[in-house]
Amino acid sequence: MQYNLLKFRRLFILYVVLVFSQQGHSQLSGNYFVPGSYPSISAAVSDLNLQGISGPVIINIQAGLIETSPAGGLVLTASGTSVNPITFQKIGPGPNPIINAYAGGLGTPGTAVQDGIWRFIGSDYVTINGIDLKDVNTTNPATMEYGYGFFKSSLTDGCQNNTIQNCIITLNTINNATGLGPAVDGSRGINVVNALASAQTTALSPTSSNGTNSTNLFYANTIINCNVGIALIGFAATSPFTLADIGNDIGGVTAVTGNKILNFGGALGATNPAAGIRTLAQYNCNVSYNQLNNNTGSGTNHVNALRGIYMNTATSANVTITNNFITLNSAAIGAQVAAIENVAGATAANNTITITDNNIDNCSNLLNTTGSFYGIYNNSANASYLSIQNNSFSNISTKANTGTNYLIYNTGAVTNAIN
Repeated sequence: MQYNLLKFRRLFILYVVLVFSQQGHSQLSGNYFVPGSYPSISAAVSDLNLQGISGPVIINIQAGLIETSPAGGLVLTASGTSVNPITFQKIGPGPNPIINAYAGGLGTPGTAVQDGIWRFIGSDYVTINGIDLKDVNTTNPATMEYGYGFFKSSLTDGCQNNTIQNCIITLNTINNATGLGPAVDGSRGINVVNALASAQTTALSPTSSNGTNSTNLFYANTIINCNVGIALIGFAATSPFTLADIGNDIGGVTAVTGNKILNFGGALGATNPAAGIRTLAQYNCNVSYNQLNNNTGSGTNHVNALRGIYMNTATSANVTITNNFITLNSAAIGAQVAAIENVAGATAANNTITITDNNIDNCSNLLNTTGSFYGIYNNSANASYLSIQNNSFSNISTKANTGTNYLIYNTGAVTNAIN
């Protein structure tokens, strides 16, 4: 009798161990809590990468939580689907959770491996809602190159259908170093790039549409103290452009979803340009309802080239830049300042450039004696159709006595119609 009881107990203990071991290695599905289900956001990210998912996953993060990212930053390699998305969200009243940057970063915008607080590697259908990032480093090269970074895992696996919303991202404008390859200059609040995280200065040539960084949404974020607020750098594909980034959206279609990009640029003795939004090789990209101000009173006027919105080359692309509010103040002596500069859309292919209903106010260029000022500059983008309408300009001042100074300037040889 005693032997049978002992045997039963051993079998029961073995059963419990096997059940919990199996649970510990099952795919994730449902609601999880930090703290609670996991002691930290980092632990939740690690478990997602290890286990994968079998249903929709929501990681609920307690308001007011403060965490420091691990050395090298948080790295999410897991992916959701349209049916089973992954969501990290603030829960409860109070301030957003904050992830502080790790100390001792060694990367720069010119190195293959760069420093960032949270990066996504080939991740799809991930939403970050109300999770703040902050760089607490104050010297280079320890400062972060990016807050949220999106990278490809291979030529056939980019980041798609992700959303960053309601987040405050604060980096450091002293990071103005030169970027190489697809890596842009200085610190970037949100960084979407055609590269591997381990080789950020080497552009990739994707071999399928799955290898693009496409249909990502950036809504209602506040991005502060970056050299570039949001950077979207894609692959310079050839027609029919299926290997290019398509459908990324900065700001949405209402004032509620627009981003605030504040106090960008201003590094002491800056040797590189600064911009609120900077893109390259983006197709059907929307930039609308954003507020951009490089010096709200607590920032520093930039001493090099300065742009609010800079849409760089994207052959034959459609471009939408609408309902943005832009204020720029320059401390440059001989550099270009442009509230909106568009280079995308050249080589007409029944495409349309739309730059409408923007407000460009309270801009100054008071130290500039030889540089140029543009309110809206359609720079050699000879699309089929160009619409520049209903834009508002007020309180624009410059002291430049040479160079070019225009509120609206077009050098694109538009083939069909200009409005």
